[in-house]
Amino acid sequence: MSKACWLVAAIIFTAATVVYGQQAPCFFVFGDSMSDNGNNNNLKSEAKVNFSPYGNDFPKGPTGRFSNGRTIPDIIGELSGFKDFIPPFAEASPEQAHTGMNYASGGSGLREETSEHLNLHRLGARKVAVFGLSQIGCTPKIMKSHSDGKICSREVNEAVKIFNKNLDDLVMDFNKKVRGAKFTYVDLFSGGDPQAFIFLGFKVGGKSCCTVNPGEELCVPNQPVCANRTEYVFWDDLHSTEATNMVVAKGSFDGIIMIFAAVIAEPVESRRKYLDYGVITKCAGPNPPPGCYPPGAQQKNPTPANEYRRGCSKITRCKRD
Repeated sequence: MSKACWLVAAIIFTAATVVYGQQAPCFFVFGDSMSDNGNNNNLKSEAKVNFSPYGNDFPKGPTGRFSNGRTIPDIIGELSGFKDFIPPFAEASPEQAHTGMNYASGGSGLREETSEHLNLHRLGARKVAVFGLSQIGCTPKIMKSHSDGKICSREVNEAVKIFNKNLDDLVMDFNKKVRGAKFTYVDLFSGGDPQAFIFLGFKVGGKSCCTVNPGEELCVPNQPVCANRTEYVFWDDLHSTEATNMVVAKGSFDGIIMIFAAVIAEPVESRRKYLDYGVITKCAGPNPPPGCYPPGAQQKNPTPANEYRRGCSKITRCKRD
């Protein structure tokens, strides 16, 4: 594996970025259903979606992606200059291993093998993006089971905060102990509630686009779906639409590119001097850190609504005063 290869450890975020040439020789993906692109299709598992309406907006139709279209890794791969989608491990040829594979599997969760990922460093992996959890308490599934279906579950989101804090600390620890590599934590939680997406042009944040039976989370096969899919945050009761994935992927890509490009010139210890703000993160609060302003912002303390409507479009790396 080349030393410049990318790894995205995704557990499951924006203006279009023009990429000239492939940004990395290879791209490997690890994760669950948020990143799965067909690895479960031939498994004896309920966690597979190789049926309609999944893939409704994907060129090849239902492929095992838990969305109506492209996943976050799909879009990051495109932005990175890869001509083809990174193939699922279950269908990849030995030759395709030279450019990358997607090992994500729906329903995988945390397994004993998770700790073995560090062995990839010994094989040459040097740039790893680790995605934190989003606001799971705001998914339709949790909102239905933990509240009246209209508000997010604070209890679940508080648990996610604890997990993400420990994950961020772990990433920092890796950067201190693993020489010659760069681990980057991608924050998907801050400002990521459905209401925040409303300011980005979405209109429906608390319900699924497809038909989901009570008590379940996946789309009912061959049942009607919403016509205005670009206005929905969620595709089923747990997974996001392609429109949401584009927001997440493009914002994450901008930040990952900047961080990875700077790693050669900057010591690992300098990471804490910077705040990496995603599309939603950097606009979410009325009092952003000193020196951190969205592109084109004139106010020192912009309101979330104004900045979302203005279209906070890129992740910016801001030095802390």
